[in-house]
Amino acid sequence: MKTFADKVLEFNEWLANVSLDLPDAVRNPFRGENQDQIKEVTKLFYQNIMQTIRKDF
Repeated sequence: MKTFADKVLEFNEWLANVSLDLPDAVRNPFRGENQDQIKEVTKLFYQNIMQTIRKDF
């Protein structure tokens, strides 16, 4: 069974691979020059937050 974190990370991966027609003022952080760093940071965040939530409940 997938965790919430797994689902969020899958969605983020989808965002990295989809072409969205966004206004110039809106940026897709999951694409572009920093996408590898953003992917790693979000992965660590969601894994950590889910571990914290499990400890609290």
